[in-house]
Amino acid sequence: MDPLSQSHFHQRVHDQLYGHILPFWCGPALDHEQGGWMAWLANDLTPDRTQPKGLIVNSRILWAFSAVYQAKPDALYRQMAERAFEVVRNRFWDQDNGGAFWQLTGDGCVLDDSKKTYGQAFYIYALAEYHHAFATGAKAVSASVVGQSVPAAAVPAGVSPAGRLGRRHPHPPTAGETPAATAAAGTDCPTTLAAAAGTDCPTTLAAAAGTDCPTAPALARAIELFELIERHAHDPQHGGYFEVRRRDWSEAANSQLSTKDMDTAKSMNNHLHVLEAYTNLFRVWPDPRVAQRLRELITLFEQRILDSRTHHFHHFFGEAWQVRSDTYTFGHDIEGSWLLCEAAEVLGDEALLTRVHALALCMAEAVLTEGVDRDGGLCYEGQAGKIIDAGKECWPQAEAVVGFLNAFQLSGDARFLQAARRVWRYIEDHLVDRIHGEWFWRINPDGGPDPKLPKVSEWKGPYHGTRACLETLHRLELLRAASA
Repeated sequence: MDPLSQSHFHQRVHDQLYGHILPFWCGPALDHEQGGWMAWLANDLTPDRTQPKGLIVNSRILWAFSAVYQAKPDALYRQMAERAFEVVRNRFWDQDNGGAFWQLTGDGCVLDDSKKTYGQAFYIYALAEYHHAFATGAKAVSASVVGQSVPAAAVPAGVSPAGRLGRRHPHPPTAGETPAATAAAGTDCPTTLAAAAGTDCPTTLAAAAGTDCPTAPALARAIELFELIERHAHDPQHGGYFEVRRRDWSEAANSQLSTKDMDTAKSMNNHLHVLEAYTNLFRVWPDPRVAQRLRELITLFEQRILDSRTHHFHHFFGEAWQVRSDTYTFGHDIEGSWLLCEAAEVLGDEALLTRVHALALCMAEAVLTEGVDRDGGLCYEGQAGKIIDAGKECWPQAEAVVGFLNAFQLSGDARFLQAARRVWRYIEDHLVDRIHGEWFWRINPDGGPDPKLPKVSEWKGPYHGTRACLETLHRLELLRAASA
C-alpha cells in the first residue's frame, strides 16, 4: 500500500470521527430537557418528542463513547460514557425481573416491556465495553497504536502480522502472566477470570473486582444478563436463541424484532449480535460458558445461517432452523464476515480461526462481486444473485469499509483494499451531512437522501460509523507497522 495514500486515508477517517461524528453526539443530539439523548431528530434536527427512547440506540451510545475513550482518553468522552451508563443502567433495567426494557417514553415510563434478545445483547456489548474502558487497572487495547507491530506469537501460521485483525486482537501472555482467556476457555476450567488471572478467588470477576473497582456494577450486570439470556432464551434442543420473551421472561406470542421483520422463532440478525456481545463479554470475563456459547454460535453460522452455495446469510428460521426467507442483505454479510473472525480470535483456537478466515474471505468476495455499485457504494439487498434494493444505507457502508479491510488483511488481495477506499469515498461524497452533522440514514437510488428517515432514532445512532472509524484507524496502523 502506498504510504502517502494510506496516510491520507487514515487522516480522512480520523477527521470524520473526531471532527464530524462525535461532535454531533456531544452536541445537537443531547436531550437537555429529559436527559440522555434525543429520541428522534429529522435531518434538519427538528425533534419529535412523541417518539420512544429505545434500548438499542442508548446501548450503542454507551458502547461508542466507551470505545472512543480508549482511543482518545478525553474527559468529554468519559462524561458522555457516564451519561449513557446512567441512562442504560437506571432507566432501562427491569428491577423486578431483570433484563432491559425495549422502549421508554421520553419521561422514562415503560412503553414496551418485552425482553428482545437482540436488545439484551447490545446491553451486554455496551456494559462490557464500559467496563473495559474504565475499570481500575483494566488492560485496554488502544485503537491508537501507531508504529506498534503485532507480536509474532500472536500470529497464526499462514497469516501476515497485519492479519491479527481488529482493535482487540489477543495479546500473548507476558512472563509470569497466566493466559486467562486460554485457560478459561478450556472445557475443564471451573473458574472465571478472577481465578484464571492468578488469584485464589473462585468467584466471578464482578466479585473479585471488589467495591474499589468503579465499573464492577457494569460487569456484574452484564454477567447477570448473560445468565438470564442463557436461562430463558437459549434453545437447548436445537441451539441458538429465541427472539423475544415477555417482561417476566416467559414465551412471547410475537417474535418480530421490528415491523419489517418476519415473525419467526429465530433470525440471523439476532444471532449475529449475540455473537458480537458474547465476544466482547469474553474479553473481560472469559468464563468457559461464554466460550462454549461462542463456539456454538460460530457453528450455527457455519452450518445453518450461512448458505454454503451463495456465501450469503439466510435471514429467518423456524425453531429447528428451517429456512423461512430467500433474500439477503449485503451489509449483514460483510459485517458478519469480520465479526465471526473476532469471535474466533478471542477463543484462541487456531484451527477454528483458519476455518473462519476462509469463510470470511468467501463472504467478502460474494459481497464485492454482487453488492458493490459502480459508484463504490454498497447496495442494500439481493435475491437469487440480483439486486432488489439498490438504496445505500449508512450502516452497510460503514461495515463494508471494515469488512473489506479485514479481507485485505487476511488475503493481501488489493481488490479488497480498493473496495474499502471506494466505499469510504462514497460515505464522504454522499452520506456525510455537512450542514446539520452526522450521516444521512439512506441514499435512495435517485441519488438523494431519503427524506422520510431521521438523523436520530431508536435505530440510528453513533455505533456503526464510530466503530468503522476506530477499526479502520487501527487496521491501517497495523498495515503501516507491518510494512515498515
